[in-house]
Amino acid sequence: MARNKQLLQRRNAKVHELFRHYRKKNPKWQLVFVIEAVANDMYLTPLRIQRILKEPATVEAPANQMAMF
Repeated sequence: MARNKQLLQRRNAKVHELFRHYRKKNPKWQLVFVIEAVANDMYLTPLRIQRILKEPATVEAPANQMAMF
């Protein structure tokens, strides 16, 4: 099932953001617990969160700025 790439990029960016938030908020937590917390918030499996975090975080330019080029 094909998904919109833009939606996947936004989801992945949110996963990276939540991961950084939990790491900053709870610095003593083990990575396993941080990943589980992100997985619960995003309704994804911990394995999917790990795979998303292995990829570099990408920030996409807004659509109106892309129209200038």
